[in-house]
Amino acid sequence: MFVSSTTMLCLYVLAFCWVNIRKIMDTYHCNMWTAFLKSPVSGILILYTFICAWFVGGLTAFHLYLIFTNQTTYENFRYRYDGKMNPYNLGCIRNEVPKRSFNIEVGKRQAVADEDFEDIQSQIDSVGGLERCGTQPRHTNWDHKANWEITPDIHVLAAEFGMESGLADRQKISRDH
Repeated sequence: MFVSSTTMLCLYVLAFCWVNIRKIMDTYHCNMWTAFLKSPVSGILILYTFICAWFVGGLTAFHLYLIFTNQTTYENFRYRYDGKMNPYNLGCIRNEVPKRSFNIEVGKRQAVADEDFEDIQSQIDSVGGLERCGTQPRHTNWDHKANWEITPDIHVLAAEFGMESGLADRQKISRDH
């Protein structure tokens, strides 16, 4: 929409600058060059918008082609469906019909979270086990004045995920320090 509206704006300005030059020619009964001298801004805009209209017009035409063939710019340059059928092209009319949006990422993330929950839980338990068996250095450089008590909401979360024993061990360690 941005590129096509920019093309339309360029054509609009170009057309009305020509209308302005034509009115000047009719009003003063002069030729085109004299009209350009009387309104130099119109002459500059005619030149500028003529050049810009070719660039943004070409970009608009390219994007319309992408829309009609149901491709992204990346697909067009990367995969090149020349000679092959684009599997996503539904035809000029059906490519334009808005589809019901479905966020595939949300469903995908949820499915991954459900499948890998036990694996993540075992990784958390193994890290907790490493702390308890002494394979990691003791945290003796921690600030002893800090409050390391576990709040009730953390206890609720731990109970929900079945980690009460790990929290009890950590509370005991934090009280010993």
